[in-house]
Parts: sequence; C-alpha cells; structure tokens
Amino acid sequence: MGSEICSRFEQIPIPEGTYLVCETERCQYPTNELDEPYRKAVTQWLPSSGYELMDGPEVEITHWFYKENDTALNHSRYCELWLPIVKKDEKKQS
Repeated sequence: MGSEICSRFEQIPIPEGTYLVCETERCQYPTNELDEPYRKAVTQWLPSSGYELMDGPEVEITHWFYKENDTALNHSRYCELWLPIVKKDEKKQS
C-alpha cells in the first residue's frame, strides 16, 4: 500500500541554499494559520535582516499528528514555511 501511494507523488528537487524557516503556532488546523508567519517574515524580519527573498521554491511542511481521543496531540500540529533568501550583497555579485 505504501509504495502505491508514493508512486503517485512527483519528486521535485529543492535547490541548495539558505532558507528562512517560519512555523505556525501549534493548533488543531495549522494550515489555516500559514498567512501569519509569512506576513511576519516579509514585513518584520526581512526588512532589517540584510536578506531578501530569492527566486526559488517556497516549501511548506505540515506536521499533522493524530491519535484518536488525544486532544493534546491533535492540537500540537504545525506547519513550517521555508522561504528561499539571499544576502542582499550576494545577489548583486551573482
């Protein structure tokens, strides 16, 4: 069963580089919360960091835990958002 499911997925290479990794709060439905870490990264962290977004794939990883009748576990789910970044000086040199 596992190999059958895996055969439906496509492998996409992720380029080596520097990524800003943001996480949602732990909650029952973290996919509903992805806008907030993205907004904070772009409006608060990036402007003063010396980095800027780079052209490349943005990666979302969802940590979706489940166990029947385990509210604590089911509310500890979260998403990671990986944003490709580059130092502003490095972008000008390449």
